[in-house]
Amino acid sequence: MKQWINANALFCDDFKAVILCEYSYEMKLLKRLIEITEAGIDMKKPKDTWNHDGICYLFAKSIADYAKMAYDNFLLGHFSATNMINRVIIENNICLDILLNYRQEELWKYYLVYSFKKTISLPGEEVSEKQKDSLEQMYIQYEIDSEFLKKRRSPSGKSKPAFIDCPYGWTYKINEQFNFEGLCKLVDKSEYKDFRMMSDYSHGTAIHLKLGESTSMDHIMNMISCIYIGLYRLVRMYCLDYVDPEFDDVTEKIENILYDYIHESERIYTD
Repeated sequence: MKQWINANALFCDDFKAVILCEYSYEMKLLKRLIEITEAGIDMKKPKDTWNHDGICYLFAKSIADYAKMAYDNFLLGHFSATNMINRVIIENNICLDILLNYRQEELWKYYLVYSFKKTISLPGEEVSEKQKDSLEQMYIQYEIDSEFLKKRRSPSGKSKPAFIDCPYGWTYKINEQFNFEGLCKLVDKSEYKDFRMMSDYSHGTAIHLKLGESTSMDHIMNMISCIYIGLYRLVRMYCLDYVDPEFDDVTEKIENILYDYIHESERIYTD
């Protein structure tokens, strides 16, 4: 496949890409971790993707794919793109965590119809009758509760959107706060801090991004740790019993690198 890639056609930040040469060992470990993770996920590939196990597999597979995108952009020196993708990895990990931990609530069904409606409800475009019929058939096929589909009213009588039209509304059975912070409270509150930081890169509105990106060791090690943590979390919650035993060796080496970096940073700042 590599012979079909025209390197001269790629946009690359040469300065940042050269800086990463100093981190060739870390990048090699990161690449191997991605390969191990992807192989473990493929071991769990179900025959049918239109059920709980199938939806969870698609989430896990997408996280591994995003990790590869983050890695590739990292190598090309596109640090902002890497951080934007890390934000998506965090979000998908949280959603997968919820689907796995709340299996009894059958949230996968609500995610499926919620996602389909979002896909066909494009701004400024009418939903076709065929699409409406398909959506109605999904409601019936997956036995979607009517309370998920109907508009609501607040205690004061004010109209509120149906859960299916709320951000992350597919979590309505277990959630009362329909934003990403609400999702993090169901799983891991600390994830929201990293998500907010990555959101600056996603929206591209923070002034420090327009003034110029940092190429410091802090920034680079932070990106490495974000990709690593995203993959580590994914394997631990989804496919730990299916990954190559090398997983423990690779993660230990990466953790030792991160530990040494943190320890050295603390020593420098305290001296």
